[in-house]
Amino acid sequence: LKESYDKGNYLATFLYHGTGGLIYYKPYEDLMSTQDYNEFYNYNQELANIYQQSTNYRILEETSTSGYGDLLRRTFPGVLMIELSKMGGNPIGPYGDKNNIYNTMNDNFIAIQKILSHFKEKINTPKKKIKDNV
Repeated sequence: LKESYDKGNYLATFLYHGTGGLIYYKPYEDLMSTQDYNEFYNYNQELANIYQQSTNYRILEETSTSGYGDLLRRTFPGVLMIELSKMGGNPIGPYGDKNNIYNTMNDNFIAIQKILSHFKEKINTPKKKIKDNV
């Protein structure tokens, strides 16, 4: 990740967990400069909102230092932790939810497609040129 980020070839990281129907996006503010925190927060929030449109997952406004995802969210922008199925229980619980597993997987697939389209649009949008004041 670091090599891709340093070369300017990095866009985002998506981490998945089995249950909850949630999106964690907020970086852990400690140990970050205010500028980095604000940039990461805004970028992550933008991606979380796009993801939420397809999945209806609840976006959480919390952070912690409990896992690798939290470390990544303060190191790189665009890190989302997605709790897949809205069904609770253990991580294999969603596979027992035969009526909704297809919808869960399809909604998440569409969410990724929307984010990729968002990136493509941003990359292909010409930047405004600043006119020289003469």
